[in-house]
Amino acid sequence: MDTENSGAAGARTLLRGLAVLEAVGRGRRRLTDLVEEVGTSRSTTHRLASALVAAGFLRVDDDGYRLSSKLIELGAKAEAELDVPGVVHETVLAVAERTGEAVHVGVLDGADVVYIDKARSRRGIELASRVGGRVRAQNTALGKAVLATRADAEALEVYDPRSRATRRSSASAEEFGAAVRQARADGYALDREENELGISCVAAPIAAPGAPAAAAISVTVPTVHLSAERTAELADVVTRAGARLGRQLGGGSALSWL
Repeated sequence: MDTENSGAAGARTLLRGLAVLEAVGRGRRRLTDLVEEVGTSRSTTHRLASALVAAGFLRVDDDGYRLSSKLIELGAKAEAELDVPGVVHETVLAVAERTGEAVHVGVLDGADVVYIDKARSRRGIELASRVGGRVRAQNTALGKAVLATRADAEALEVYDPRSRATRRSSASAEEFGAAVRQARADGYALDREENELGISCVAAPIAAPGAPAAAAISVTVPTVHLSAERTAELADVVTRAGARLGRQLGGGSALSWL
């Protein structure tokens, strides 16, 4: 029993230490900030941070605690071992299998979204999209999902009223800005025939917690089949998939293979 208790205490200490590491990574540098973020006492937090400094995972300067270069080395090793295309495609196929709909992953490139993966719908409907294809971000759920993780000013920079794809595309910067803010509030974005008439999409960002997204994942559905209930169902699927990929890939950094 003592061994079990000792093991449980060791696991709790490890998790608290990792929480300190993550808090520093989010910019919480002062001890008082770490105490507030992690929820441990001042003495416990100081002990954990000091152990991380001794182990080489943190360093201390005049501004407080900072991540050390040792984490860069570990991150580079982890990324080198990660099959990013394989991880992405596995998720795309899983979402397509679960929903029966077409699934896309796209990355933001300037004012455009570039498709990097796709799975076809079981409905047999052929879409205009293709891997490597490029579309204006403002007209897609993928683009809005990524831009919703950025500041409003950055999101509005991509909008051009001359680049509307259909009559349902956002007709003004104000309308587009409102759509991006709605996507930010909801955690997912919608495109109702804004890129292709008769076709709608539900998308969610692929991002590490607290980080801006570089990519997004979407489910594409004939508009006639996208009821409010179906929208909610697909939104849940893509937000879970996007969050899972964000944790696996570390947000945008692992997508540098593009």
